[in-house]
Amino acid sequence: MTFSISSSPIRIGFVPLLDAAPLIAAQELGLFRKAGLDIRLRSEPGWATVYDKFVFGEFDAIQSLAGQALELRAGRFTAPSTGFAVPLFLNRGGSCIVLSRNWIDKGITTANQMLMTNRSSDTDRKLTFGAVHRLSSHGFLLQNWLRDAGATEDEIQIINLPPSLMARNILSGHLDGICVGEPWCTHCTIDNHGTVVAIGDELAPNHPDKVFVVSSNLRQQRHAETLLLIQCIFHAAAWCDETVNHPNLASMLEHDHYLSLKADVIKRALSGEYHSISNGKVNRVRFNRAAVLPSGTCLTWLAEQWHKNQWKGADHLPQLLDSKLFTEAFTSP
Repeated sequence: MTFSISSSPIRIGFVPLLDAAPLIAAQELGLFRKAGLDIRLRSEPGWATVYDKFVFGEFDAIQSLAGQALELRAGRFTAPSTGFAVPLFLNRGGSCIVLSRNWIDKGITTANQMLMTNRSSDTDRKLTFGAVHRLSSHGFLLQNWLRDAGATEDEIQIINLPPSLMARNILSGHLDGICVGEPWCTHCTIDNHGTVVAIGDELAPNHPDKVFVVSSNLRQQRHAETLLLIQCIFHAAAWCDETVNHPNLASMLEHDHYLSLKADVIKRALSGEYHSISNGKVNRVRFNRAAVLPSGTCLTWLAEQWHKNQWKGADHLPQLLDSKLFTEAFTSP
């Protein structure tokens, strides 16, 4: 079967996080170009912007929160065009909970200690935490961490902020803690804004995080390019997972139009090794084959979070991942 390749660019939106690395590496390594693809990567500050621009047709494909994609699949967002496919994950791991120096300097490192201290104070102040989106794995991890300690809605509030704004808000005292993905965990610890007190993979091993989403228009009207796009991202992810490539990867990601952080911070984030109270355990973002394959077994955890919040739509999970599209990308002549 022969396909034609369009000369118009494919527009891909992403948020400056470490798990966007397969997209950025595929661009910087020239994989897209070698495949005959004209890819335009565009960084956006937060998930709401990426989401809106995708459903209104400004992006052909995006890096997306798994929960965000499920919301779209469940029809909870009304937009002119909501057709899409999810052919692969972008990563696993890399999330963590960071508490501010105000608490760490008092020797407080657990949710239970925070709640007990706040309850015994003379104020009615709610503990305020930051997460990147209400449907993010970070938001769910944070909610569960607090609920397990007995927190009630009257005691806490979780606000949504772009990942890049977390550090300044925890430093300023506006936030008591955050749950965010790399490299922003490492950025907080290196600059001494806070300390990691819990790692995502310990709280919910192998939970889903980011997925790659392509629009129905791209898939149907430019099918050959969609298959090539999947191939390039898959191979770039494998390259990103190799430790020997991390210095080069960090140099790619540090540019202003990507993560806009110093390469040394990014290299530390890629290693997953930084000061925490989690017994020195590594919080490494994984890009290997097992991390990116479109396997639905890890989505069980996501369904559980939706049920906890009494949201409808978890029955759409079996249709979220398009493993057939992924398989076609590597079997088509």
